Amino acid sequence: MKPTGSTGGGRLARLQPSWGDAGTWILAFLLATSLWFFVNAGARTSERTLRVRLDLIQLPAGMVITNSVPDYVEVRVSGTGLLLSSIDAQSLVTSLDLSGVRPGVASYTLNAKDFALPRSVDVNRVIPSRVTLNVDRVVRRTLPVLLDYRGDLEPGLKILESQVLPDEIAVTGPRARVAGLAQVDTQAVDRATLQPGVNEVTLDLLSPGGLVQLRQPTVAAQIVVERELAERRFEDVVLEIHSGEGWTVRPERVEVLVRGPQVELPSLELAPGAVYVDAASLVRGGPVDVRPLVTLPPGYEVLRVDPPAVTLEPEAESADKDQVGVLVGPPEESP
Repeated sequence: MKPTGSTGGGRLARLQPSWGDAGTWILAFLLATSLWFFVNAGARTSERTLRVRLDLIQLPAGMVITNSVPDYVEVRVSGTGLLLSSIDAQSLVTSLDLSGVRPGVASYTLNAKDFALPRSVDVNRVIPSRVTLNVDRVVRRTLPVLLDYRGDLEPGLKILESQVLPDEIAVTGPRARVAGLAQVDTQAVDRATLQPGVNEVTLDLLSPGGLVQLRQPTVAAQIVVERELAERRFEDVVLEIHSGEGWTVRPERVEVLVRGPQVELPSLELAPGAVYVDAASLVRGGPVDVRPLVTLPPGYEVLRVDPPAVTLEPEAESADKDQVGVLVGPPEESP
């Protein structure tokens, strides 16, 4: 039996794609193309630079590294793109074992075996490829503390003495560095801030650097400041008599030597009555030798009065002597 025409037409209709399937075909084509590019790109050889942390381990006790060592090294690697993209660079680390190191210069070469990378990844270059270490022994030493200054004192002042407590400090560090130190300096004291008397300050110690460590960071300082002194002579100073009437003084003028602050001494003036003799406790009956007294402002002192003693005489006695001298007069010369 032959198939009818209607049957053949239905079969042809099923073999022809409908317009509704076109989107599915296009999506499948795009997915296949993307997969093809992804596979081929992932299989292609690429390069990448990795930043790997460098750790120094097992440094013997009593040793120190004195030069600068990089914290990271750059590793240029090659491999498939998929493989390189799977490497977590932040977790990469390479270590140098320093357990057998001795004082001096130690060099280490970095190569592919020092980095934990997948087998199919090739190391093309390491920067730096060689790490050099300067190793020294740690020593301890006691050094004097030097008190440092800056600026100038106020005019008329001088530093009488100073001291720091403690005056010595222990330091530790690389032997070569410590051997070259002569002292430990303090921070500078500004002389302009110092006043007469005892100045007490706490000062920081300046680190010598070069991995040298100080036992303590500060010291106490005592700085004694005094005024610069000078001498001045006052001549022909009139003597006054205090607390007494009916007395005369001989001589009536004296010379006074005074010491005081150098800056202020030139402007010092002796007020009337500053140089005097006190007759309050004297009993009349004859001449009396007394020492002149001098009143000065604070900060000044009398070094000498010339003459050191003067004579007080009752006025009546003094007047009688003058009268006798007038009546008697000088002796006549013989013819």
